[in-house]
Amino acid sequence: MSAELHQRAKPIFLAASQLTAKQARAFLDQACGDEVELRREVESLLANHHSATLFGQRVASEATIDAPAIGAAFDTALDASSLRQADRVERAAGTVVAGRYRLLGLLGRGGMGEVYRAADLELDEDIAIKFIHRSATGGEALARRARDEVRLARLVTHPNVTRIHDIGEDDGQAFITMEFVGGEDLKALLRRVGRLSSEKAIDIARQLCFGLGAAHDKGVLHRDLKPANVMLDATGQVRIMDFGIASFSSDAGRRADMAGTPFYMAPELFAGAGPSVQSDLYALGLVLYEAVTATPFVGPRDHKFASVLNRDASDA
Repeated sequence: MSAELHQRAKPIFLAASQLTAKQARAFLDQACGDEVELRREVESLLANHHSATLFGQRVASEATIDAPAIGAAFDTALDASSLRQADRVERAAGTVVAGRYRLLGLLGRGGMGEVYRAADLELDEDIAIKFIHRSATGGEALARRARDEVRLARLVTHPNVTRIHDIGEDDGQAFITMEFVGGEDLKALLRRVGRLSSEKAIDIARQLCFGLGAAHDKGVLHRDLKPANVMLDATGQVRIMDFGIASFSSDAGRRADMAGTPFYMAPELFAGAGPSVQSDLYALGLVLYEAVTATPFVGPRDHKFASVLNRDASDA
């Protein structure tokens, strides 16, 4: 087995591991097409996968998965629902972290951690604090992931990009502090109101282009642009969030790893190409398509699997 084949199989495996056996088969039909070796590698990873692995994931059984879990498979390759229970314990409001940040409440969970609203007791302002799950990675790798996110995100200073403040550690768990943005993400907005008006969609598109362009001007690739990572505040201002898997565009040719949310990844990434400005723009296009249709884009190879998603969603 070649390293290239394994890298191509990895994101497909991560998505399929969140589905039932029946749903995974339909997904693999489309994701692998007629590439026998690729499918064999994905099926081998699934067959040897269990909850004690590094990622803490499992192949779902027919009895345990439901329609929302199907959608979660594409929201993140490492969904919070599959992380170790110890990482999912909600921290109580009022808890003081690192002697400085008083937690006010949980804002949301993601594949790599949990985000809380907190009061910065030193500066007397509200911030957001993101705890990185211990089970997501470990040791120096965990610290390096957090440092990279802060280092890359702090390079991008723009009104349409969430500001990152600093990195810290509390009781052995890394955390990142960032700007608190009141409002809701684009994914939640589309679920609540359906497709957006042309005027609203164009406004969001312009702001996203400005923010993503600012990142690219600094040589930073976001690599995980999707509706859940686009925040809108009460005034309608858009901010791009979560640079957790970002990288420098200058490193793209040397990077063999693939990461991101499969539904928003450019086709060339599945073929083994490195991330690029073009792959970020592909994701941007899918986000804008979803904004004006309230439906994720379905390509020619995805129609059969889309029918599985739609059928299960209609049964929910």
